[in-house]
Amino acid sequence: MLLAGIDAALAIWISAAHRAGLFAENIVLIGATDAAQRLAARRKSGDARIVAVVDDRLARSPSQVGAAPVIGGVDALLAWEGLPNVDRIVITVTQKAEGRVRSMIERLRIAPNRVDLLLDFDTHAVRGRRVERFGGAAVACVSGRPHNHRRAFVKRVEDIVLGTLLTIAFALPMLFIVALVKLDTPGPALYRQRRHGFNNRVFTALKFRTMRDDPNAPLQQVRENDPRITPVGAFLRRTSLDELPQLFNVLRGEMSLVGPRPHAVGMKTCERELTEIVAEYAHRHRVKPGITGWAQVNGSRGPVTSAASVRRRVRYDLEYVARASLWLDLEILVRSAPVLFGDKVVR
Repeated sequence: MLLAGIDAALAIWISAAHRAGLFAENIVLIGATDAAQRLAARRKSGDARIVAVVDDRLARSPSQVGAAPVIGGVDALLAWEGLPNVDRIVITVTQKAEGRVRSMIERLRIAPNRVDLLLDFDTHAVRGRRVERFGGAAVACVSGRPHNHRRAFVKRVEDIVLGTLLTIAFALPMLFIVALVKLDTPGPALYRQRRHGFNNRVFTALKFRTMRDDPNAPLQQVRENDPRITPVGAFLRRTSLDELPQLFNVLRGEMSLVGPRPHAVGMKTCERELTEIVAEYAHRHRVKPGITGWAQVNGSRGPVTSAASVRRRVRYDLEYVARASLWLDLEILVRSAPVLFGDKVVR
């Protein structure tokens, strides 16, 4: 009864927050079409903002649709610095232009954002896809999945409550580790690295420094028996204690306790971009990155040094994105505990 009451109260609060515009989505429309004009006119309520319009046929396009600017074609969208802040991309090009629509969907596969297709005739072409209403029109989700505000709220509460408790519990060990790192080799105790987070947003991830300090060294993945790793660093990496400062990333909302591990900006495997190895690589960024994750408890830990290891890691990450829940998070956290005692295989 208590859980049912909490669930009902949460549903009421989320509904009120929607009306107040607290969960307003940032939308990009593809195609400066009549349908886009109608959507822009209708989406003036507090639950959505049309932030930009994209059209490959710039010569035929207006400079803006409603109040939203036309920023260029699909390639311009993928390179646009505002893309990490976009919640949903809606293709408004008629389905009759099937080849053009399929090409757009394929090109957008490398983006982490949800992609919807505006339906303008019989929905048989998207059978099996979830169809919902958007601006008075039917849309089908063709990439990604609908955002679950209730799940996101519960996830954030989980991160704040458990993250705070873990930060308090590990406060003294972290201070001790700071002293060990400083005594081991010259340099700062913390290592800061730019990594990709939710929706490909870049943030600064914190770790205890485990390698010799060299600010001018080129970015490269850690190798087995890497000579750059310090004696204390080897212990921290083996027990994953080097990740403890990321609790502060969790409390700041940049990371979650559980999620796909964040990768460094510009990281490559076998001299290839990870999106070249797995086209759907960016889909792992549809949730916040985590300190631990489904891949890690299934044995896919540490550097990804081959195309096969990248595919395996991404497969587990996408499984997590599809199945994410509070109970799965708790299972992953419990199964991650053995690593703190030096067990290299998370059971």
